[in-house]
Amino acid sequence: MVSCDGSTYTRRSEWRCDQQARKPCCQGPRLERSPLMALFAALVVEAIKEARIEGIWYGARELGRNRAAAPVIRLDGLIAISRWIRGLAAFDASGDLRSLADLLAPGDRAGAERIDRAAYRERILRLDGIEMQIRDVLRTVGERPDPVIGLFQPHLRRRLSWVRGPTLAARQHRLARIYLDAGDYVRAAILGLEAVVSQEMAKDGRYSEQDLVDDDKRSSFQSRLGKASSEWRTRAARRGDAEVVAWVTAFHDLKEIRNAFAHASAEQDAAIRAAMADEAHMRGFLVSLFETLFDDVPE
Repeated sequence: MVSCDGSTYTRRSEWRCDQQARKPCCQGPRLERSPLMALFAALVVEAIKEARIEGIWYGARELGRNRAAAPVIRLDGLIAISRWIRGLAAFDASGDLRSLADLLAPGDRAGAERIDRAAYRERILRLDGIEMQIRDVLRTVGERPDPVIGLFQPHLRRRLSWVRGPTLAARQHRLARIYLDAGDYVRAAILGLEAVVSQEMAKDGRYSEQDLVDDDKRSSFQSRLGKASSEWRTRAARRGDAEVVAWVTAFHDLKEIRNAFAHASAEQDAAIRAAMADEAHMRGFLVSLFETLFDDVPE
């Protein structure tokens, strides 16, 4: 078998790998008969030894019968697929776009830094302006002539579909739904309430786009909305307007559950206590609140 650097021929080579330098790793005689075993071993080394596998060449001896030389097959594509699978799994579990930075911007330090900044803003739920950065990332990824990316691009676009929301409220709502689907109920409730505030400020008509990301104006509006909505509910109940009563009740329930999460306090409201009893109730409760409160329907 030809060694990894193409310089020697050995039957009983040992696995050798230098983590501190870029040196070849050669598979032993047992692995040379199984390219999948060799690939698996390489992936294990990459995962637990913090090594970077830059390529795997498999000398297909079984295909070299009656030939002057056996063909050598590159297995790099399988390594790339494995990296995307691991990266997307980490992204789905954590919601942190930095899990994909090396895949989305390979060899591009400036691009990776932009992804890091956008990911940080998303993780602290400050979505204003970062949708353009993520759209640029998706566009750049889509233009790369890499068939491996084509395999995972639909999933990536679905996971980042929130950036296509036409308004801040829509983007907040869509990302809150993604958090809800992932079982991240704290972020879902916090961002869901922020989406309601953004939606109602926009409906009010007196607030600019800049006002929607002004913390003081948002806080003031939310306080007024809380007080006014109680009066709305009383009037709506008198005239039998069930839709308004349901909306105001859902708004107050979302605010209460958000506060219960934020302060880690025992909730006194019976409906909130019931929702927090187990995961199934929590998921159903938040889904119901979102369906009542929001005008837009996420894709």
